[in-house]
Order: sequence, then C-alpha cells, then structure tokens
Amino acid sequence: MDEWFPIIIVLATIALLWVVGKYISTLAENLDSVPVASAIPKGKIFTDGLHVSNMSNVLIREAQEIITRQDENGLSYFLARYRPQFVELEEYLAGLRSQYFSKLGKPSSLASEADKINAVNNLDLQEAPANIDMSTIDSADLRNMIEKTLKSSNKITSEFMESFGGKQFYDNFQVYTQLANQQNVTLHIDPEHQYRKHMEIFVDTGIALQGRKIPLKERLEVLSFNQLKEMASELKVDKQFSDKSEIASTLAQMPGSTVHLAMIYKQEDIFRTSD
Repeated sequence: MDEWFPIIIVLATIALLWVVGKYISTLAENLDSVPVASAIPKGKIFTDGLHVSNMSNVLIREAQEIITRQDENGLSYFLARYRPQFVELEEYLAGLRSQYFSKLGKPSSLASEADKINAVNNLDLQEAPANIDMSTIDSADLRNMIEKTLKSSNKITSEFMESFGGKQFYDNFQVYTQLANQQNVTLHIDPEHQYRKHMEIFVDTGIALQGRKIPLKERLEVLSFNQLKEMASELKVDKQFSDKSEIASTLAQMPGSTVHLAMIYKQEDIFRTSD
C-alpha cells in the first residue's frame, strides 16, 4: 500500500469537491431551472448560489446531467478528471483555513496532532454556501479539505483511475483499501464473495494477483496459523514455529504444499493485493 499513500492523501481533493456531490438530491431539484450562463467575473452559474470556473459550458451541462441522474460514481470520476473549482466553496474553505490556522496559533509543522484536532473541532461552520451542507462532514474529512488544496502536486491521474476501474474508481478504491488494510493481504475470495468482481478488476489492471501468480509462501498465508501447523504435521515437518510467516516460509519449500493447499482452497480463489 505504500505506493498509494500520495494518492490516498490526494483523495482529500475529492472530499473537498464531494460536498457538492454529496447532496446531489438537493442540487438536482434546482438544476432544471438554472441555465448554463455565459462567463461573469465570479465564474459561470452552476446552480442557484454556486458558480464554477475553468469549465466549458459543455462540461457544466455534463456535470449537471450527472447530478440530475444522482450518479455518485459518475460525479466522483468527473470531479477527479476535470477538477472544477466551485467559487463559493473555495471562498468558504479559504475562510475556514484562515480560522483553522488562527485557532492553531502556530505553524502546522510545530502543532501537535491534538492541537490540529482541537482547531478543526472548534471551527465555525455556520456560513456555508447554499446547497452545501457541511454538518455531516466528519472532522477527518473537514481537516483534509482545509489542509489540502486543489493546487496539490499529488494529482489523481487518469492511469490511477483506470487502475481502479475507471468511472467506478472511487468505490473500487475504497474496497481496495479496506481489503489491503486487513491483517492478511492474501485473501480467500470465492465466486460468491461480495468483493469477487472487484478483485477480478484489480487483477486485470495489475494491482492485485490471483492464484499461481502469487508466490507459494504468500498463497499459504491465506490459511490460519492452526491450518498451517496441521499441514506441517501432515508433511512430517518436525519443528516449532513462532508465527505464521515463519511456518509459511518453511512449508513453501516442502514438496506437497501446493497440493495440500489446493485441497483446502481452489487456487483461483486466492488473491493478493499489492504491497
């Protein structure tokens, strides 16, 4: 997962814009009556009380249609790809950033984690723009929105989005991180598993491995420690093991381990996320 840490940080950009999309039902009620306007100093009208800059009329209409359909994945993809700047939202967040650093009372590099959490929790969120409800944004997302800006050099690239299934990348990335953050990154996922289709996508895009493409030692780690001890006993391995990695390493060198593993799980049902 280390290779994805910059990307995980940059998801704050989506969180920043997602407050627009998070309430797409409310926005959708207003869009039909709001035409795409020509440019004005504050930007172009996106919906009542909300302007957008750096977007063509064609893209504005596309975004409005996505919102009207209440297509959350489509909106996430659109926001990440085109990175529109919503004027009132940016102005509002700029005010929150000013509050945040004022409450922090010191450079962020010198502030403790407790200082930062306290500063975020004490922000005044009352004057949010119309159609943007900040009340359900948790403090962690709010802090990301304040500390990270759209000018971040860690951009979500097209290649990254395609690695996680294109227009479904936002949901797929959440599934991927959920699976990769488990104690065991080698997983048994049978055809009926809720995330089987996700894992097959990740295999196709190269960010996960399946079956025999996973080294045997790592395939063996899909088993519990007790299962591995039982296999060691069946293979006449007379040795005491202190942890799962040690016993898997030993068994990976033993003839017959692959066969024993296949008797428990089908090879094609074993997956491993990237490190």
